[in-house]
Amino acid sequence: MTMIDADKIISAFKECGVSTGDTVFLHCDAFFLTQITGTSNLDKMDFFFNILDQLLSENGTLVLPTFTYSFTKGEEFNLEETPSTVGLLTEYFRKRKGVKRSKDPNFSIACSGRYMEQFINAPTYDTFGTDSIFGLLHRQNAHIICLGCSLDRITFTHYVEEQLKVEYRYFKEFSGNVVEQGRTNLEKVIYFVRDTSFDTVINLTLLKKTLEENKILKKSTMGRASLLSVSSIDFFEQAEDLLRSNKYGLIEAGQLIL
Repeated sequence: MTMIDADKIISAFKECGVSTGDTVFLHCDAFFLTQITGTSNLDKMDFFFNILDQLLSENGTLVLPTFTYSFTKGEEFNLEETPSTVGLLTEYFRKRKGVKRSKDPNFSIACSGRYMEQFINAPTYDTFGTDSIFGLLHRQNAHIICLGCSLDRITFTHYVEEQLKVEYRYFKEFSGNVVEQGRTNLEKVIYFVRDTSFDTVINLTLLKKTLEENKILKKSTMGRASLLSVSSIDFFEQAEDLLRSNKYGLIEAGQLIL
């Protein structure tokens, strides 16, 4: 089995357009760790993030989801203690030195680098609003990268849906306790939830086809893991164009309209 070294990691991300000083929003699956040399998963994850830090430098910003969906489940959200529910790498990154976490009780992110304070202090009341972390990703034209997972993992899709006011979602308010450094506060957030009366699960098959046709979906590999990358502005613009011709183009219900 071919092992993944530092040069291969850097090369794969550069092939996806990432360079020093960029902002990266990374969705990832951990299976690629089996191809990284190390005595434990902790060593391998540390190696991987050290290489990304080296690539992005102090002027870059790395963002990973640490979603918990706490309020949607009627649970308390503890900023320091509630674990990420979206993968081994995201939970490790959350606890990493120099990383901070945002306070959204459903869709928190962990962040390091130049714009860390802007991301973790972005308003949380409207999860996918203009001033949210997803709005900041849009304004910074971040690289949205899927490592070892499909484009359907891209949560930025919900930001697009809210900004364009798709008819198959609606606003719902959630409330609960947020615990930070031992202090408990009652908080409220709104989330543009999906209508579950029909198949509104994300499916970006048509969008991926459009991105590929327009040559703006960048691809690479890191061992057996694929890397897919698209800029947030390109993603938004192409999704908007798709929704003009197919109002369900980003969900399962719209995939038969080819």
